[in-house]
Amino acid sequence: MQKRQLMRLYALRIDAATCRREIARLEKLQAEGPQAVSDVVKSSSGEGNATILCNATVRGSDGAYLRREALIAQMRRRAAEDEALYIEGVALIESCPDPDIRSTLRIVSLEHGSYAEAAGEFARKGVAANADALRSAVHRWAKTVCDK
Repeated sequence: MQKRQLMRLYALRIDAATCRREIARLEKLQAEGPQAVSDVVKSSSGEGNATILCNATVRGSDGAYLRREALIAQMRRRAAEDEALYIEGVALIESCPDPDIRSTLRIVSLEHGSYAEAAGEFARKGVAANADALRSAVHRWAKTVCDK
């Protein structure tokens, strides 16, 4: 997992939820099935004899239906990837041995809080913490466990 992805786990959760809602909306459109596309046209028949006319039925597929199917499949893959990355990130946070860094990461990465909010949370519990010191500790730890 990249450091940027770890620090923005909240975005993965939001993206996956938004994607699930959009998939549900598209599936409602797909529930009706593809539209039958057909038309009757005049054509000639025979071997090169253009004077014999007949009717021909031309059938095709609903292009919008097929495009929506492809989009739904693509969105499902992306949502699955986002959920897998989110689980990997939470597991990585929980593997951190330092409770200060782990608590700060939960606030910053999972809840989209700031380092000042994390320092404020420590202060409410009676623990002196500096936002810059927390940021430095988190970035040092992330540098050791994350890819570039």
